[in-house]
Amino acid sequence: MVRQTGATLTGQEGAVADAAVVVVAVGRDHYDHLPIALLQGKVLVDVSNNTERRKGPHYRSNAEYLQGLVQEAHVVKGFNVLSAYALENGGLQGSKEVFLAGDHTEAKSKVSAMARAMGLNPVDWGGLAAARDIEDVPLRLMPSWRRPVAVVFGIFVFLWILAFFSFQICRNLESGQWHENWKHIPMRNFNRVIAITALWTLAFCYIPGTWRSTPVFLTFVTTTTPSVVGPCLHNPPPPFTSSTKIFISKQS
Repeated sequence: MVRQTGATLTGQEGAVADAAVVVVAVGRDHYDHLPIALLQGKVLVDVSNNTERRKGPHYRSNAEYLQGLVQEAHVVKGFNVLSAYALENGGLQGSKEVFLAGDHTEAKSKVSAMARAMGLNPVDWGGLAAARDIEDVPLRLMPSWRRPVAVVFGIFVFLWILAFFSFQICRNLESGQWHENWKHIPMRNFNRVIAITALWTLAFCYIPGTWRSTPVFLTFVTTTTPSVVGPCLHNPPPPFTSSTKIFISKQS
């Protein structure tokens, strides 16, 4: 099976001895089992990731720890932020950027050339100390979403409070009954608030739409719809009561 793929079957020592660039694709806990003597003088590409964020004055990244074990080698941190799905699909999905960090310029140039040959875009982050930040990248959970989520949640809370006063407090003060409109909170309040929040957030996306590619009519509609639809949803017409039915029947 190996011969059919065109590869050559060899051991760990033979593979390392004939290679100028070695990709270390094992975790930090297994670095001590590497053939340290054979890795001296090589360009080592550390692709490992952290399982948790490590901070502190004595903290060393996986790449720095590997450099301490193989002091005569040139360790370059890279390829750890690539998605396996992106690699499987030929880089068509996901980011193509490869963050690199290393203290040896020539070693980083070799790894950069290897990344470009794979159709990827190498990005130099500086010395090997930058590997601490690179290794933390996969542990981040949607860092750019925190502020937008907070803004949308704030809009939702504001509109829900407004709807609560409009449908429950004001209506009950007018009718003098404090039990009739509470049942509408799960459905009417939430449905309308969610709809208005969606319209507002859509409008916020198009308000700065001064780009030529954005149609003028679409910008106008998305910016004016919340101001027109919002008050209508928050202030619906009065309920169709029995007295209204009697009045309509008399008129007809």
